[in-house]
Amino acid sequence: WRALQTSLSVPFLAANMMADAGTFLLREMSRGGGPQAMPRAVYELARAYGATLDGLFRGEYRGGLAEFYKGGGGMGGWSSVTPKAGTELLGRMQQKHIFDVTNREELLRFAKDIATGRPIQAVGERIEQAPRVASMRLAERRGANAVQSKIAGRTVTMDFAEGGRFAKYVNQIVPFFNVGLQGGAQLVRAARENPKGFAATALTMLIGPTLAAEAW
Repeated sequence: WRALQTSLSVPFLAANMMADAGTFLLREMSRGGGPQAMPRAVYELARAYGATLDGLFRGEYRGGLAEFYKGGGGMGGWSSVTPKAGTELLGRMQQKHIFDVTNREELLRFAKDIATGRPIQAVGERIEQAPRVASMRLAERRGANAVQSKIAGRTVTMDFAEGGRFAKYVNQIVPFFNVGLQGGAQLVRAARENPKGFAATALTMLIGPTLAAEAW
């Protein structure tokens, strides 16, 4: 049910893409010292969207996305709890591309993937990683090392592995409980990370436009 509302929902993925882009710009402008960092951030984000889709039809991660995952940027993993699931997983990993169907089992698996919206999920996963890859690149330009740049990518929007014990427990019962808490904490983290940059960003990109719209 949760997947139907999120990773398998095209309207949700489109809205989430816009929300992630906004959060990315706010965070990276703050990290970069203010609005002057916006052009570079927009440029890197546009590049990242194209880079993360590279290798999609072959089921491969390439370029910046592969580097991000290899360096510990991912929040998921490959695992199986039964021999059958392990065999299916191995079969997926050995496919040359998503249309590589050579036997009846693979044909049934392909049909199941289409019916359950797996292609939508695959595209959504890569789009969600674009701001993270862009943030990694920007951190590298600021002189961050391999570990620091991956952390910058993980934390630029939402690190889904982050959260307290209580929030993680409640999240098993109340969907998105932890995400709601972490979302509010992002502003605090951005302010702590670079107080002057956050103040300049908030004043010019949030407070100023809001006051101008209210005056109008």
